[in-house]
Amino acid sequence: MKLIHVLALALLSLAILFPSPATAQTGIPVNIESTPPGAKVFLDAETNPSIGTTPIQAKRIPKGGHTLIFKLDGHRDATLAINVAKWKETFKVDLEPFAVVEISAGNDTATGAAVRLDGKPSGNLPFRAEVEPGRHLVQVGRQGFHTLSQWLDLVPGQKLTLPVMLEAMAPETGSILVAGDVVGAPIYLDGEPHGVTPAVLEDVPAGEHLIEIRPEKMEAHRQTVRVVAGERLSVSPTFRTASTGGNLRIIANIPDAQIFLDGEALGVAPVTRNGVPAGEHVVQARAEGFAMAEEKVVVEAGGQRVISLRLEAIQRDDGRIVVNSSIGHARIRVDNRDLGQPPVVIENPTHGAHAIIVTAEGFKDLRTTCETGPTQSCELVAELEPVEVRLRVTADVRGAELFIDGQARGVVPYENQVPAGPHRIEVRADGYVTHVEQVNLAPSEDGREIEVELEPADAANPKVKAERERANEELLYGLTTHSAASIPVNAAALDISTGWPHIAEARVHVGLLDFLDAGFAYRTFGRLNEFELRSKAGFRLLRQVSVGAQVKAGGGIGPSRDPDPAMETNTESHPVNTWHLSIEGLSTLHFSEHGAFTLWMGVDFHTDRYDWSGTDSDQLAGIRGRARERQDLARYRMGGALELVFSREWNFWASLEGILAGNSRDVLGDVFGFGGEDTELYVRLGSTYKF
Repeated sequence: MKLIHVLALALLSLAILFPSPATAQTGIPVNIESTPPGAKVFLDAETNPSIGTTPIQAKRIPKGGHTLIFKLDGHRDATLAINVAKWKETFKVDLEPFAVVEISAGNDTATGAAVRLDGKPSGNLPFRAEVEPGRHLVQVGRQGFHTLSQWLDLVPGQKLTLPVMLEAMAPETGSILVAGDVVGAPIYLDGEPHGVTPAVLEDVPAGEHLIEIRPEKMEAHRQTVRVVAGERLSVSPTFRTASTGGNLRIIANIPDAQIFLDGEALGVAPVTRNGVPAGEHVVQARAEGFAMAEEKVVVEAGGQRVISLRLEAIQRDDGRIVVNSSIGHARIRVDNRDLGQPPVVIENPTHGAHAIIVTAEGFKDLRTTCETGPTQSCELVAELEPVEVRLRVTADVRGAELFIDGQARGVVPYENQVPAGPHRIEVRADGYVTHVEQVNLAPSEDGREIEVELEPADAANPKVKAERERANEELLYGLTTHSAASIPVNAAALDISTGWPHIAEARVHVGLLDFLDAGFAYRTFGRLNEFELRSKAGFRLLRQVSVGAQVKAGGGIGPSRDPDPAMETNTESHPVNTWHLSIEGLSTLHFSEHGAFTLWMGVDFHTDRYDWSGTDSDQLAGIRGRARERQDLARYRMGGALELVFSREWNFWASLEGILAGNSRDVLGDVFGFGGEDTELYVRLGSTYKF
């Protein structure tokens, strides 16, 4: 009989010791989260397929060390080194948002201008880019206009709008008056023909140039000149050495106007010049605030000419006021007039000083003055400084760390000045859920105080509670009472069964810790009523495999019996009682949520008070009419159980146990008077209610 027991239980052992390949290859389910959610997650390398989008629940990942890579538009990529070891462990990362820079054209000349970001070509206006938080240099320019350069200090999540206006560069050309005593001589500028003398060459690029005058039948005149931007120079050589000149008198409508003859200054009007070579000449008059007057005149030998030059007043450019700001929602006031948001342009303002005030919520006011006048403009880019607010943060956990906008600020309590505006407040402590709060600090004399109550990591906040309830539902659904895995914390189960030799049995199981449960059992077959306490420590190596150890202790009592006086000479009472201690090692193969198969080996220690024969319960086992001593024995036992999950609340199961070594127990012999000794093979059928 024992050989049959051993063979049957050995076959059960093979099934659990050699699980299927599919079982061995599955991973451990974990949860992956990000703040904010919606990030794509890659395992170990970006080239691998994405494993999902956060939040990810119950994702199976092979056991061991891995790297999670998070990618979310508008945020910096993040990596998280993890060690996958615990079932349903949650891995979480906070993603840092980029800052956004938007640059728009404040005038028509700025549209399409080239943009450089930190010295690198980045596009054209209008321009938008996501950049790393920190300090950046923005440059906007185009040919013929002044380049705008501005430093920007950006914080995570900030959106900065910068309108840009480009100003044309000052002229970089001059002019040359070319004359001489020969009229009609060809003029060449750097080898290119430019009319005949006398002539004014306009828009000549600043720098050195070669002027040539080539009169017929005369030696050419060559002269190198340097042109200065915005100025005019004169070239007036003499070709004829002997000629009779004439007299020239020049007058002007503006007293003290400067008079020039072929580029040579003659003095202030009126002026007379004798001995002017015969031929065509250029006469000019210049005065401050007036446009230059110019006229060509032909002087005849021995003759006299009078020239009157009229100068016209210049329409002066009174300049303008241009006010810009790095804060797009700023308000600008000029001379106490509210002109709205930047950029503000005032054309032809009155000459003199102007008061400028730039304000923005959460920033210190900028107050300044500037001067305008003829050809004098006022340009201002207002860099506003944030208003600082007194911030105090406290928490109910000593040593908790404070982070403001992702930067560590030390431990709480914390009190300091912080720039006004939106900020992300985080308070972190080991073993507690991180407190995250978005605040908008408004300027206030009283400042702002934030009191934080941290919740333990397993506290029932809505998110954690929902996740825990979902996980508990899964655990409760797949709960099996005979497996090596412990009963989940806060879960319980009731087993009701029938079998041999105990006709009825009830067992209660309760989860105590993540790895520990306990239980109580009652079983009977009439002759013996047993009570048992047990405790089991179990560990889930993989989702499909668990191992554990169990200790049981208990005892039983039965009705006392008196012998038949006609058959026995000793009529003393014969009580029934037992005590036992069992130690078991268990191993389980789990079929996901569908059930489990468990195999166990154990050693049992018994001490039984049962005076009757183990094969005939009507016969005393000791000396006729006298009670024998207690039956003390140790036995080695092996067993297995198959459990099938029917629903969240109900399981059905069957178990089989056999004695591998040790003597039979007399108290288990001749059950119900059918004769025979302890079968040493025990079977049970039952159901489990989970709650």
